[in-house]
Amino acid sequence: GGLVAKNLLLTFPVLVFAMNFSPICSALGRNYREQADNAEAAVAKTDRVVFWNSLILLVFVMFFVFSIVLSQTPESMVAAKANNIDVLTMISLQAHEPWLKFLIPLVAFIAIVSSYFGHFIGTREGLDGMIYRVATWSADSDAKARFNHKKLRRYTTIGMIIGLWLLAVVNPPILKIIGAMSAPIIALYCYIMPVLLMKRVPRLAIYRTRWAALVFLFGLVTIVGYGVAEFL
Repeated sequence: GGLVAKNLLLTFPVLVFAMNFSPICSALGRNYREQADNAEAAVAKTDRVVFWNSLILLVFVMFFVFSIVLSQTPESMVAAKANNIDVLTMISLQAHEPWLKFLIPLVAFIAIVSSYFGHFIGTREGLDGMIYRVATWSADSDAKARFNHKKLRRYTTIGMIIGLWLLAVVNPPILKIIGAMSAPIIALYCYIMPVLLMKRVPRLAIYRTRWAALVFLFGLVTIVGYGVAEFL
């Protein structure tokens, strides 16, 4: 019973991380706001895009997860975790069919490309915004207008590439990073903070729904789950 509860609680942070595409949402919203005639039309458009994207992502992720679980033994999953390798690498080491040896790297490449659009671009935009705010905190309007955004984007891109390269060299345990850092932070600003802002900011009241409490609860479970599971 304790082992099942531990594994279930550890699943929530990983699931939240796998389903997250929030870094690109700001660019998505800005793009539709520029195209739409008014804010209401932009909100309706982004809501539809996010809904269908979430649904497709849920189906794809769960299909992938169940396929992997049914194709691997518990021993191979434990070995993959111990060696800090992804399950696609584990399958490629076990595969004997030539078409699988071609398909698995292709799937990995597609995943990397999708991560670039879903995470890298949005993260870089957020980092650019924070640096710009700090750099122009006390500047006047003329100094803000002269700020070189292209140069900033170039430096942040280079910095992120170097940081990602160093992480790949160090090869830290990815599941622990997701559970202890990435997923709780994502749960905080994607599940907890939006619900609180809907309650506190009047202009965000239009986003209140009956599902807000469930979203808030799932965020709490994600944040607390990893810490509780570590003590089980």
